[in-house]
Amino acid sequence: MEKYHILDTLFEAIAIVDKKAKIVYSNHFFSTLFKASPRVIRKLETVFELFESHTPFPKDLFEKSLQGGDYVSEEIDLMSTEGDSPCHVVVKTTKLEDGNVLISFNDISIEKKLYDKYRLQLEELKKSHAQIVQADKLATIGELSAGISHEISNPLTIATGSMEILEEVLDSDMENKDEVVRTCIADVVESHARINSIILNMKSFLHSQTEEDEREYCDLEKVILDSIKFVTPSYNDHKVLLKSTFDEKDLVGLVNKVKIEQVIVNLLSNALDALVDAKVDSPEVQVEVSKDRDSNILKIRIKDNGPGVPDENKEQIFNAFFTTKDVGEGTGLGLAIASKIIEAHQGSLMIEDTDQGASFLIQLPFIEILSYTQNEMLQRARDVQDEDTLKVMVLDNEVQVLNILNKICADEGIVFMGSVNGLDALKILEDLSVDLIITDYLMPQMDGSEFSKRARELGVKSPILYMSAASNQDAFQRDKEKFNIAGMILKPFTKEEVIKAIYGALGIERNG
Repeated sequence: MEKYHILDTLFEAIAIVDKKAKIVYSNHFFSTLFKASPRVIRKLETVFELFESHTPFPKDLFEKSLQGGDYVSEEIDLMSTEGDSPCHVVVKTTKLEDGNVLISFNDISIEKKLYDKYRLQLEELKKSHAQIVQADKLATIGELSAGISHEISNPLTIATGSMEILEEVLDSDMENKDEVVRTCIADVVESHARINSIILNMKSFLHSQTEEDEREYCDLEKVILDSIKFVTPSYNDHKVLLKSTFDEKDLVGLVNKVKIEQVIVNLLSNALDALVDAKVDSPEVQVEVSKDRDSNILKIRIKDNGPGVPDENKEQIFNAFFTTKDVGEGTGLGLAIASKIIEAHQGSLMIEDTDQGASFLIQLPFIEILSYTQNEMLQRARDVQDEDTLKVMVLDNEVQVLNILNKICADEGIVFMGSVNGLDALKILEDLSVDLIITDYLMPQMDGSEFSKRARELGVKSPILYMSAASNQDAFQRDKEKFNIAGMILKPFTKEEVIKAIYGALGIERNG
């Protein structure tokens, strides 16, 4: 087998086998990798005998190559009968012109060890980061504790006073005391509800029920208002006015709710500290939320009428451990963590130049873009080729419906793009193509008919599915030919019905 000797110069294990899988040639690196001497190799009836039964050679690759073509295995462990530890390899088989099959073994054991080592280090870093984030939350709770304590003491005082009145009433003549008893009971119930609400806000802030990087479609107005509720006791305690404005309804984000709350609470806490320290007259903080449709950006602006941030501090303010507070009063991590959280949402956190006070601006991409990029990255991470991946846009003003359909599409390996606003969806469709559009028929801004009409006028050729209750089937029948509506998903729906409708509209036969 002199013609194969050139293979001895390669630092890759190679064996040439005949049609019966008997080794007719193996290079030096093959013997080295699997610790098998030439004498041992010559005695083998087949190459398969060299490997332990619990780490078998992928025979199917050899059998396929006999028919022609190249085949590559996944990463596998092969344990030689002569060795003392498994080799982590990728096997490739190729049929040669003489009818034999060349088998190459790409040893990636070192890479695997390095990967495992770095994966463990990354997990440790994630744990450390989670501990730092939690420490910052606890520090925030500590800073707000005085206001929270004051807010809890008020309803407790009311409840205690009401109980004392009830006790006196029960010890005396009950005649004509029904109204007093009812009022006391109502006060106790209301006080309990207020205390419970404060505690639930604290628990929600401190203990996320979602995974570290898990995101879902959320009503951002509610997320922001919940954050405001959390700091309101401290604002009231210091007599600082806190106002919020939202320029429109249906402000939905694809976010980690608890993390976004953490960012907003941190910014609101910083604003409060600045106003209190500066003893500002008529202190005020404003939270303004708006949409910039030209840039496809959702903006959350938090500004105060305090002394502002000195120019020399603006460059460092987002650096870890930078703080202007006295020793022991701040971790210097709040804004650094907040900035990283927003960056992880493909957004930005910046400080703006203002004539008075400080103004921090959070910018998040519209959910149509954010959901598309996030889901596309997930699909690429699963080694799904871009051209083979289906892209589906879904319009529904109910965030729960978007979350359900997002999960269904993710399970099918479909890139999902959610939207709650027909105008936003149409703007995205000007620059981005999708394979299928699913729209709820009864949307607040425009119904399914109007959206489909505008989409077709825009030149969108993708199939459109209506999604609605059975009562809107007449609209589907009317629009079916008019706007080329491919079908209708009836609410309530099952996962199987949605998947069947998607593949049916695309004319794809589903595997499995």
